[in-house]
Amino acid sequence: MSEEKKSKYLSMSSELDEFSYAFGAKEKLKSGAKIFGKGLLNVGIFAATEVVPGMFKQMQKNAEEVRKKRDSESS
Repeated sequence: MSEEKKSKYLSMSSELDEFSYAFGAKEKLKSGAKIFGKGLLNVGIFAATEVVPGMFKQMQKNAEEVRKKRDSESS
């Protein structure tokens, strides 16, 4: 059995297929909106899981550097 790695992001392959096979403006608009929505949601997932934790790590690192600098100046 091969196990597929579960991605934390939403797959857009079925929406891209649906868009390419859509006929008429109404269907294209509907499938385009689905792609846009999933893309927007993926950006939100990325921000919540990658950017925000990285910001907190950097803030902690900066705070430690300031504390060390302050301690060395007061000595």
